[in-house]
Amino acid sequence: MTAQRSSFGSPPSGTPNDRSGDDPNVYPAGATSPQPVPAADDDAMSDCVVASVAYISTHVAGPLTTETIARAAGVSPGESERGFRTQFGISPMQYVHRLRLEGVRAERQSTTDEPLAAIIGRWGFVHVGRFAEAYSRRYGARPGP
Repeated sequence: MTAQRSSFGSPPSGTPNDRSGDDPNVYPAGATSPQPVPAADDDAMSDCVVASVAYISTHVAGPLTTETIARAAGVSPGESERGFRTQFGISPMQYVHRLRLEGVRAERQSTTDEPLAAIIGRWGFVHVGRFAEAYSRRYGARPGP
């Protein structure tokens, strides 16, 4: 299996449970997920963000909070928040939300015969109306039926 590194902003392919591999930032060919760009002046914070992204990537559809993400990275919620704002300009939960939206969008573009509710549920969204509103804000279009 050929693996590729990903970059934040590229929509994830497959479903949240399709991602595998020893390196949490390497995914099967065609599958992508955000990868942090380390800050040159803060290796410790980069490590925190890398660990957080790895945890988020494997638990993207589950119940995530700033506290669980920070705990998985071995830092305080404040350190996690600062790390994400430094690396990406957004909070850890905004990162999770974007990753989920990108996952739904990529999955919808690859398959149209599955109900939207099933796809968004797989990506951790529980309320169709709130999802549709967030999707419209992010992409400027409704997610479809």
